[in-house]
Amino acid sequence: MKPHNYTKYLEALKPVDLITTCHNKHVYNAVIHTIDDSGKIYLKLPSLKIDTGEKFKIKSICEQGIYFVDVEFVEAILDRTVYYVFRCADDGELHQRRNSYRVAVDFPVTFRIAGDDSKTNHNAVMADLCEEGARLYTKTKLEIMQYIHICFKLDAKSELIIIKAAVRNIAAMNESTIQYGVQFSNMLPHEAKSINKIIISGQMQKNKIARSHRK
Repeated sequence: MKPHNYTKYLEALKPVDLITTCHNKHVYNAVIHTIDDSGKIYLKLPSLKIDTGEKFKIKSICEQGIYFVDVEFVEAILDRTVYYVFRCADDGELHQRRNSYRVAVDFPVTFRIAGDDSKTNHNAVMADLCEEGARLYTKTKLEIMQYIHICFKLDAKSELIIIKAAVRNIAAMNESTIQYGVQFSNMLPHEAKSINKIIISGQMQKNKIARSHRK
């Protein structure tokens, strides 16, 4: 059987976003349980009421970029836990998002680990920011698929921004500092606006520097 061209971006245990395609868009955090030989995708999801044939997009972030797969709901299967089964709606075609700017930033943030009852604040430095996520440098050990809440301010006068993010990849930098790739999740409008403000400012500065070099 010819392999589906999305399987290298949607591997088992990978956290993804399931996005509705209706006018009132909703984003659900999901984890891929498995992909069978026929290309059906089994997701672990919060309890949802979904109609057979309902259309969604699965968003996956990996080193190659941001990819969207069009899927439709097939059925829910109970096997000690509920798995939501989807099939690709366009024969395995991928859509790569290319319009997300990434800007170099370097400012301190704090974060809390989701589910940690101690509510300990951990220190980190945020870098390589885009509207989908960022790089974090910290001494705190985290795991793939672990959720954190990142806290920061744009400046001394602005309000505190708290954004939920999922750890997507880990790269050890040295013995004490670790680099993590994180993906933002379920951002509120004012949170997205704050992130875009940083990105636009960084892109404008980058364009200004490029123009000065052309003179």
